[in-house]
Amino acid sequence: MKPNAELKKQIDARWSELDKQFSTWEQHYMEVKQNVLPWNGRGLDHQGTYEYNRGDKKQQKIFDSVPSRALGVLASGMQSGLTSPARPWFIIKPSNPDLNDVYTVKKYVDEVTRRMLTVFGKSNLYNSLHQLYIELAGFGTASMAVQQDFNDIIRCRTFTTGEFRLILDHHGRVTGFYRKYNSTIGQVVEQFGKENCSEAVVKAYDLGKLEDAVRIGHIIEKNDSRIKIKEILNRPFRSIYYEIGKENLGLLEISGYEEMPVMGCRWNPVANDTYSTSPSMDMLPDIKTLYKLVKKYLIATDKVIDPPLKASSSLRKSMINLIPGGVTFYNDMNGSGGLEPLYNVNFDLNAAQAKILDLRQSISQGYYNDLFLMLAGLPPNHQMTATEVAQRHEEKLMMLGTVIHRLHSELLNPLIDRTYNIMYRMGALPEAPVELQGADLKIEYISILAQAQKMVGITGMERFLGFAGNISSVFPEVLDKINPDEALDEYADAQGVAASVLRPDEEVQAIREQRRLQQEQQANAEAALAVADGAKTLSETPVGNNSALDMLMNRPQQ
Repeated sequence: MKPNAELKKQIDARWSELDKQFSTWEQHYMEVKQNVLPWNGRGLDHQGTYEYNRGDKKQQKIFDSVPSRALGVLASGMQSGLTSPARPWFIIKPSNPDLNDVYTVKKYVDEVTRRMLTVFGKSNLYNSLHQLYIELAGFGTASMAVQQDFNDIIRCRTFTTGEFRLILDHHGRVTGFYRKYNSTIGQVVEQFGKENCSEAVVKAYDLGKLEDAVRIGHIIEKNDSRIKIKEILNRPFRSIYYEIGKENLGLLEISGYEEMPVMGCRWNPVANDTYSTSPSMDMLPDIKTLYKLVKKYLIATDKVIDPPLKASSSLRKSMINLIPGGVTFYNDMNGSGGLEPLYNVNFDLNAAQAKILDLRQSISQGYYNDLFLMLAGLPPNHQMTATEVAQRHEEKLMMLGTVIHRLHSELLNPLIDRTYNIMYRMGALPEAPVELQGADLKIEYISILAQAQKMVGITGMERFLGFAGNISSVFPEVLDKINPDEALDEYADAQGVAASVLRPDEEVQAIREQRRLQQEQQANAEAALAVADGAKTLSETPVGNNSALDMLMNRPQQ
């Protein structure tokens, strides 16, 4: 494509504004990178040019593996607790609750849910989500793109902190995504075609330098007038790929999207901040203290085991045996000298070790490891329910509550919407029933963490019903105060029970009315039978002589 100097000027201006905002967070990100995630955060050093596809040593500041492992446990826990590939974690339902009882609607939404979960399982979504959770717990802000793929329906990619900038709307949803990254000559030509690449890239490709790096820029944003381009796209979002470093912008591709393909999520943003803090940032004081103490502990231990020595000058050219139990002989003319410690090390190793263990535990708790390792540490055959999770770690779930809800709205809702739309355009969804024409669908999350969050609120109801059951043995009339149908509906919703399991209210009322009529008919039949039996008994009873029949009929005595 032809270079475009005016477009380059506009894009550079946008990058300048976004970089100003990002630069205020860069120092925090660098500390996390150096102390917890040395292999992530590409783009924080020299805009990514130094770290591309290189395995240089990056762990110089890390003296203990607990922080990195604790972050990994948190990421894996978020994966298994929110978006587990081993169990359903969401269901599609009609927004109108009256449609939940329509058989064709229930069949449709169940099939849509099943197909979407199948697509997620076949694609690379779960690998990408795990990387996203690592970025989120480490840097507080993470992003992932979902692209259409003709083989697997969708193809996902998680981006690392430093290589991208986000633009959010007033709802906190991503409306702009700017990225700079490195790609190889071979990848660029394969993706965009030789005819769209610059002369330098084509020349390198023809010379066989397919692994040489090329700096690429990518923009996805609303298709508005902020950037003026000649190509008029009838799509809500535009996408521009270009080569960085050209005097005039080297355009590679201009295209568009029906919906924003990039999801951005934050751990704990303040007010309208685009970027957010993270558990790693919160734990940095403990992590740095741990590293410092571990370093001193190792130095002290080394000095205790292998202390610095002072020796007689007469030993300068002698062979000194430093193995355990070894003896070194020398001529001592003055009767003094020899080998002895230069100074005594009085470092309290036990106290230091206790403090190290305390810091490790604090860091693990800061990454919610006690919650997630509880799930991993269960016996193989034990299936913990959401109720047990809520009861054991109610306070942790309350602390994670805002994070879980934010991930639902900022990450998972757009992910499911985007996948649904891609599947619809590719004809991978069943035909919707007539009842759903013009109706909206909604997403309900049934992951173990989502259900446990609901169970935290339902625990009070369980305690109340238990209390009511206890006192009803003395005061049975208190049960009249309870609406059991409503309690059952609330509990089923908290447990994520499928709507098809519960009968609709109208059907329940019809069943109860039928049962009442049957009981009434049975009671009438039993009463009629009792009258008949009584009459038969009376007919066989002798009369006169002060008999029972006489008394019943008030006959005068003979």
